[in-house]
Amino acid sequence: EDIFLNSIYEALGIKLTF
Repeated sequence: EDIFLNSIYEALGIKLTF
């Protein structure tokens, strides 16, 4: 799970599961 990218997607309102 890429926490850095996940935080970015989360900020955009997009939840992605790695």
